[in-house]
Amino acid sequence: LFSYFRYLAGNSIFCGSITDDAITKAKVTGYVQKGPFLSGTSVTIYELHNNLTQTGKSFNTQILNNLGAFELNNVNLSSRYVEVKADGYYFNEVSGTNSAAPITLYALVDLQDKSTININVLTHLERERVKYLVENGSSFADAKKQAQQEVLRVFNMEKSSVASSEMLDLSQNGEDNAFLLAISAFLLAHRTEGDFSELLGNMIYELKTTGTISSSSGSAIITAARLIDPAMVRANLLNRYAALGIAVGVPDFSDALANFTANTGYQPVETVSYPASGSYGTNLLDRNNTVYPLSNGIFAPVSLAATLQPGSSLKVKVTGVSDNWAFSPFLFSGWQWGEYDPATHSRTFTSGSARTLDLQVLLNGGAVTLEVYENGSALPTWTKQVTPQSAAPAIQLSASDLRIQNAQVG
Repeated sequence: LFSYFRYLAGNSIFCGSITDDAITKAKVTGYVQKGPFLSGTSVTIYELHNNLTQTGKSFNTQILNNLGAFELNNVNLSSRYVEVKADGYYFNEVSGTNSAAPITLYALVDLQDKSTININVLTHLERERVKYLVENGSSFADAKKQAQQEVLRVFNMEKSSVASSEMLDLSQNGEDNAFLLAISAFLLAHRTEGDFSELLGNMIYELKTTGTISSSSGSAIITAARLIDPAMVRANLLNRYAALGIAVGVPDFSDALANFTANTGYQPVETVSYPASGSYGTNLLDRNNTVYPLSNGIFAPVSLAATLQPGSSLKVKVTGVSDNWAFSPFLFSGWQWGEYDPATHSRTFTSGSARTLDLQVLLNGGAVTLEVYENGSALPTWTKQVTPQSAAPAIQLSASDLRIQNAQVG
């Protein structure tokens, strides 16, 4: 009878345990990276049955430096499969600052042939998909490969062979590592930790059973990705590691970004929108309106209004003729303005940190041209000319009055 029970246990009938796959690791090391996680992050390694459920055995450690490095000694396992969980704050590679809140990342790993493993957004995204595939008959190795390919396909990063996700490192050069950094930056973008975690959660749920994501998640990703500056992200990471005394080779992911934005099937949503009217009247930036009203008073006030999504930016050059426009410097929200050019009767307004922009502009008859530059574009994203809707107002500001008003605000 005793021999019979030994036979059952050895053949994985009890709880899926794998007694013949017992392994011992003198040391398990690795990095937790979003950007690199910060000192104090907790790291837990859970032993798994061959069906990827937890056996109840775990090992705990912490990240002891701001490189995101962890180390665990004398790891004795009855299974080659483990789940690694990291929970803590991280360096935000997009903003160049430490995160305002902690996040949690996971990885599923076969430790049979490795003692170094990394935890990152790619290991996190593929985790539930791997479990689902194993539950439905796939081997762990096949499930890992398929899940990784499916996640990469979301970002148009298809390649015949990519290193396993837990071996990728955003502080090392190479195309595979560039994929990791690109995905990490696309998903975080200018989101808060809460919004970032929500997006990850939605994607994990969608990927689990189909290996694909919804059009709404895809739209959110491509919209944010278009606002990413790869050079700035790389500079932020290089400066971070340099400050920690480490020389690294952060990969250039500009090609991955260009390929994704050019070939994705997901549709971006507007990052800058223009209401029909603002706090001061008809919105000059309303793309559906090319006329403005004239009042019976001294001038016709209108708005220069826009709403920006996080990470987006806006610049507008307003040009008139014969000093036929000015603005109220004390009635504005969010805009910053440049010097007035009396030769062209123009001034440039740029967005600051505010997401809602509005400004009172004073019109005095005649056409006004708008050149609009969205999200740092070197050329106008669009232009338009607005003209009076009716005859000139009964009382007009003189050209000299408008010159004086423009001069008074610089």
